[in-house]
Amino acid sequence: IAACEAGEYDLIVTKSVSRFARNLVDCVSIARKLKSQNPPIGIFFETDNFNTLSEGSELMLSFLATFAQEESVKKSESMNWSLQQRFKDGKLLTPAPLGYKKPKDSSGHYIKYAPLEIVESEAEVVRFIFNAFLSGRTTKEIACLLNDIGFPTKTGGKLWYDGSISYILQNERYCGNILTWKTFTSDMYEHKHRKNRQDRDQYLYTDTHEAIVSIETFESVQVLLENRKHHVRGPLPAMQVIGSGIFRGYIPINHHWVNEDTASYYEASNSTCNKLEMRRIKRNLLSVFDFEGYQVVRGQFMAAHAECPSISITGTRITFNIYCVRKFNTVPYIQLLLHPSE
Repeated sequence: IAACEAGEYDLIVTKSVSRFARNLVDCVSIARKLKSQNPPIGIFFETDNFNTLSEGSELMLSFLATFAQEESVKKSESMNWSLQQRFKDGKLLTPAPLGYKKPKDSSGHYIKYAPLEIVESEAEVVRFIFNAFLSGRTTKEIACLLNDIGFPTKTGGKLWYDGSISYILQNERYCGNILTWKTFTSDMYEHKHRKNRQDRDQYLYTDTHEAIVSIETFESVQVLLENRKHHVRGPLPAMQVIGSGIFRGYIPINHHWVNEDTASYYEASNSTCNKLEMRRIKRNLLSVFDFEGYQVVRGQFMAAHAECPSISITGTRITFNIYCVRKFNTVPYIQLLLHPSE
């Protein structure tokens, strides 16, 4: 089209309307644009035997372009159905990322649905990327390190970018799993891709091939990536369990810790304090804590008196009174000691 506007051509010859464009708007608008050039440029469709420079051609073009567009829609729907059935049946056409290769048969052809195989020389780099990120390195720093040592990318390129490192860190294939349909074409006319947020049925297949990093390492990296989104820098915070005293088994919650896996808190807590000890601690709390300066009051008191700070804790929520809320402008965070089993 740009060459036509520059005057290099005076006629475009194509087989049919469907080979020229499968979008009604694009087809008609481009034909008009070329026809308005000086001198005008025509499009000749061999199968339909008409030229856009002839009289009444736009009506015929609109009619045929509509059919071409509907044909494209039907093919798109058919392809989506085919992909869904393939993913559902576990027929995964997975390209090999860095650290893996697709196995071949004796004749040198790729085996269609065979599991990925590890390329150890590349897998060492993948493990380095995960370990470096967990130790506190940023994706940009890791990319610079790989550029310094001159290790090539999967496609043979010489330069690494932070986006490439992020892609590797978020790729579930490195822990032996495959998640289908992570992106999809949201607009078939503009060919725009977007992330699948429950717009298409996804399937997660586990242990489909040998893992390069453990599932624990992969999940820790995802937690750290989530922390980075909230501008929390540095390595993964360590989970510490109080091992002695009245708070034995309690976990100080780090305000930089972003973790949705509640089971990890239970396991850490139970590793220090068993249920019998928990019951004993709970029974002895009143005799251990010093309640001087505190008094037990009814809930109405908390709601009515705003001149002193108060906090109300129930089984489902923690509520601060208005006095506390007014102070929160100067408070960076509130740290709580929680015992998950109690």
